[in-house]
Amino acid sequence: MDDEPKQATSFNLLLGRNLADTGRFKTDAAVLIGMRESFADCPDSVLGYQCWADTEPDTEYDVNYGAVLTFTFDRTMVGVRVTGESTQALVGFRF
Repeated sequence: MDDEPKQATSFNLLLGRNLADTGRFKTDAAVLIGMRESFADCPDSVLGYQCWADTEPDTEYDVNYGAVLTFTFDRTMVGVRVTGESTQALVGFRF
């Protein structure tokens, strides 16, 4: 089994709302739905590289789904984005 992380691109739409807003503190949640690369393949080059230099890989897409939850205090936001494929921590600063 191949447990190495794989790089992929995803395109997502977030549909959410504010759960709490006390002025200095805010909580927001969103549902994430979109599409992500699930498979990319191309013929190996004779030099041992993954693809020929002038050949784009064939890419297939699957549904991407998940949720986003953020907490904002003054100008700092922390949160989490969880999907069926990955989890990311979110940190943001408003200038």
